[in-house]
Amino acid sequence: MEMIENIGKVLAVLVSLGGIFKFVKDWILTPAEDQQRVLGRLKTWFTKTTIVVTTLMCFVVSALSIWQVIEFGSSQDPLTRKAVLLLIASLWNTVAYGGFGMSIPALIKAIRLRDAMYRVEAQT
Repeated sequence: MEMIENIGKVLAVLVSLGGIFKFVKDWILTPAEDQQRVLGRLKTWFTKTTIVVTTLMCFVVSALSIWQVIEFGSSQDPLTRKAVLLLIASLWNTVAYGGFGMSIPALIKAIRLRDAMYRVEAQT
């Protein structure tokens, strides 16, 4: 039975290597303008994905920090220095990450407007 599993793994590796070889061969034989178009699309996709993931992560950290503040407020345990310091850190995280998460779309829009303005000035 192990021999059949090993043959399956070897075949999977061979098929993967064949696919990689075919991709490299097709990429080399693709005209340069098509390569540039594909690279431009990949850059656009990567940029948008990075913006969305960064914004979502900021809001996730903010939400988790708000949850920590809620847990602190609803806790029946006696106050300790550690609990108060963690409350202060959670409040700071909420403000910092929430503010940064909300500012990302504004920063992106400002950068695009600046680039568009300089592009128009360069054409004149």
